[in-house]
Amino acid sequence: MRSTKLLNIFKPIGLFYFTALLWSHAALAEPLINIEVQETAMHEVSFADLIDFGLDITGEPIADVALTNQGQAVAIEITGSTLNPNVMGQGASIRFLGEAIDTLYTGTNVYTLHLNRDLVARIEAIEYSVSPRAPFASSYLAKKRFAPQQAYSFTSPNDQDPWYAKRIAALDAPQQERVDMRLDDMLPGGNSGSLKAKLKVDVWGASNMPGSDTDHHIRVSINGQAVASKVFDGFERQVISSEVNNLQIGNNVVSLELPLDQGERFDAVNLDAIEISYPRAFIAQNNELMFTSRFKKFRVRGFEQKEISVYSRDSQSIQRIENASIVGRCPDRGDCGVDFGGSGQVTDYYVVADSQFRSPTLRYLPLDEDIRSGSAEYLIVTHPDFIAQGGEVDQLGRLVDSLEETFSSVDVVDVEQIYAQFANHVFDPLAIQRYLQFAQEQRATQFVLLVGGDIYDYRDFENQDAQSFIPSLYVATDDLIRFAPADAKYVDFDNDNVPDMPIGRLPVRSMGELKVLIDKRETYLGRDYQQTAVFAADRFSDIEQYSFTLDAERIRNDYFPTWNVAAAYIDEIGSRDARDLIRNSINNGVSLTSFFGHSSTNQWSFDGLFTGFDAANLQNSGKPTIVTQWGCWNTYHVNPNEDSMGHQFLMTGDRGAVAVMGATTLTSAHHERLLADLVYKELASGLTLGEAITKAKAELAKSMPDALDVLLGWNLLGSPELTL
Repeated sequence: MRSTKLLNIFKPIGLFYFTALLWSHAALAEPLINIEVQETAMHEVSFADLIDFGLDITGEPIADVALTNQGQAVAIEITGSTLNPNVMGQGASIRFLGEAIDTLYTGTNVYTLHLNRDLVARIEAIEYSVSPRAPFASSYLAKKRFAPQQAYSFTSPNDQDPWYAKRIAALDAPQQERVDMRLDDMLPGGNSGSLKAKLKVDVWGASNMPGSDTDHHIRVSINGQAVASKVFDGFERQVISSEVNNLQIGNNVVSLELPLDQGERFDAVNLDAIEISYPRAFIAQNNELMFTSRFKKFRVRGFEQKEISVYSRDSQSIQRIENASIVGRCPDRGDCGVDFGGSGQVTDYYVVADSQFRSPTLRYLPLDEDIRSGSAEYLIVTHPDFIAQGGEVDQLGRLVDSLEETFSSVDVVDVEQIYAQFANHVFDPLAIQRYLQFAQEQRATQFVLLVGGDIYDYRDFENQDAQSFIPSLYVATDDLIRFAPADAKYVDFDNDNVPDMPIGRLPVRSMGELKVLIDKRETYLGRDYQQTAVFAADRFSDIEQYSFTLDAERIRNDYFPTWNVAAAYIDEIGSRDARDLIRNSINNGVSLTSFFGHSSTNQWSFDGLFTGFDAANLQNSGKPTIVTQWGCWNTYHVNPNEDSMGHQFLMTGDRGAVAVMGATTLTSAHHERLLADLVYKELASGLTLGEAITKAKAELAKSMPDALDVLLGWNLLGSPELTL
């Protein structure tokens, strides 16, 4: 019986460990390893690479070797086996076109290697016949792009991309930004002038001046020649395109000017990308060339070796062009070339020297776990870092034991398993959403708790090495805020912007922080200070003519008439005394802390009524509170550069809060008042935090379905089963 072995037993990948595995004929359909690709190019995995990694498929029929991506067969070619041309062995290699992906969350595409004849697809061999007298194509349309991801903005109108290259701002005087773009091997005019050079500039407004309909004016020039001008308003996105006729080989200077001629002192525009399309000669770059063309005959020069492969890809398949011929003075002069025929249709071509095939990253597959069967009335989705290993205390186990006193079934699911089984191993939060819907429908799930913190910089563009344990889904909550983290969207299964079941998040970043929150949860459940609260209210807003004190008093009188409630209202006792009253009330122990007013990520009220520093320095050991914040941004938990008020309340040892509710976006005081009334009504009736929020949002959506700032942007950091 032939066998397939995974060598190097007990190699770790996070939680998972590979033990020595032995496949029989009946098990050969199982996937073997993952192959990660980060750029679109021809890739190669050699037999030696597999052996070095720990996978020995010596003697396996080449006809069984398959590759998949997103569940679909990927065409490959296998060459060079010295053992036997029909089986895998020394000298063999697997070649394929690997394609990168580009999302907010990842640039890594994941392919999976199998021994499964049912999944096999092969790169076809093809020969294009071309007349020897036919002319060679002289150029193709190349693209040079400037688009560094250097800054983040949740106001970006650019679809799913909140990152941009740089901000251009003018104050009291015009401002100009210059970008150098080098164009190598350019051929002005291309094939009899049929390929036209074009410049495309992608920008969007970064300011919105009140009363103005023309906030921005941008002028675009290249190499000193003006090519385009655009006037636009507000936070709109503009893609400015123009043909250009003065490009030069080598460096080209694109200038973007804000002339400040619209009657305002200030103008700000974010530059997302600059792209130049230009006719380029067929000259290899680093021993490869990828291009698209509709011509029928090509000569590509500039290779340093004569071992060159040529592939073409149309909408149906990828082919290896067999009748390509090596030309030029090579290898001695380092000027090899290759001639080959084309399809005459728009086709992608990949011309690559053998030395330039990419070496992708090999990864072990996580050991498959059953996350589909059985009931899970209460479902915890977490990261491997929070699942106990070895001698660690099982903090989630403590939580499960407690929850099982209330819920008939509780399950902990590793998010890596969700990616593997619901996204074919790609890091994608939509896989979590798909799984949660599956769990509701097939596992009778009624409550969801996400355990793990998050950051918006998933691809580490800011070089901070911060980690997302459980990513967020992002939504537009109004015309300004386009990327607000919204855990509520995870459980919006019918896409009506209303959560379909309770969800909460513990934004922990270490096992120690997880222990803190589980300890505080146990303490809160056994508290002896029920029916106590402190209500804080911002000062009267002259601009909006709005009284936050009236909001607080109405809630207090309608839903907490028998509670002992301290009133920390700036309008009545001033900021300093209100701050002292908030601090002293929490330190003495209150079940509920509520704030009504203007706020930011780390502060209540423009007066600095209460700050993240104050929250982090509370002295209520053994007396945690639940916090509801009716203001903007105060649970914005994805900033790698700052801890929010929510973090400060939660992550302060045995002090502070056990749960924090509030906005991850800019909110309307009117919308928050309406939601607050509904949430407190349900909380006062005895519903859990999660149930109260879910039911209140469903009720509000009946009359105000467009109030996305609170329907999606008001979230719970804490366990959804807690009650007041």
